[in-house]
Amino acid sequence: MELAIRPSEFENYWRQLGYAFGLPDPNLFPALKLPLKDADRNAIARYVESCQELATYSLLASDRHQRLSKAEGKPVSLDYTMPPKEILRGYAILFRQLHSKQDEASYEVVKNILAFSLKREDDAVRSLGLDYIRQWSRARAKLLQFSLMEIVQMKVLQAERPGSDVPPPENTHTPSELISMFQYGEYIHWGNKREEHAAILQFPVYAKLLELKFHEIQIGLSHFYFGFAKLAEAALSLDPPMSLGDKRVP
Repeated sequence: MELAIRPSEFENYWRQLGYAFGLPDPNLFPALKLPLKDADRNAIARYVESCQELATYSLLASDRHQRLSKAEGKPVSLDYTMPPKEILRGYAILFRQLHSKQDEASYEVVKNILAFSLKREDDAVRSLGLDYIRQWSRARAKLLQFSLMEIVQMKVLQAERPGSDVPPPENTHTPSELISMFQYGEYIHWGNKREEHAAILQFPVYAKLLELKFHEIQIGLSHFYFGFAKLAEAALSLDPPMSLGDKRVP
């Protein structure tokens, strides 16, 4: 939040994550006492730096609006306001470094380094640290099935209808599938998902709605990754970044 163009947006997403999952404060993650291998420490530092950079991106502060309209005798149209494609593409590229398990400084890599390192620590650090990892892992798995907003909505409905079953949203594409389709069929690679992406373009309104959802999913997951970066900072006792108003920011 201290790096954000619009800090209130960060607070809003963190409140949603807190409501959805009740995640423990990442700043209270126990500091590791035993040294890490240089490669592991570098990977964690890179992950944290990538999160700090992504936190400054204008997409996180941009207004995103959509409007459905239908004139008599014409098909439904969807108009939406988004930042320029160069901003969207740039965001998707750095997001992929945090999200993809193939990247050597991604969330998955950092989580596994921390989990492995905790097993060598004393009982107090190990027990608390592994409990944190389990809770954050469960939350991330849920975010790959449903968007953050969908999870919040389901929890609100459950609170309003105690004892009743709340059906999950009907998704033609999970967040994981949408990320893959737009990353490897349009935004980053014109690769093995290009035919799947081309298929949805036959239905323009549907395609735009999916693209909007793709961006919202990226943003929701980004805030999760920012929180985990705070956890990693605490684990390695790294100094937090200074605010954008501080001239000493690198």
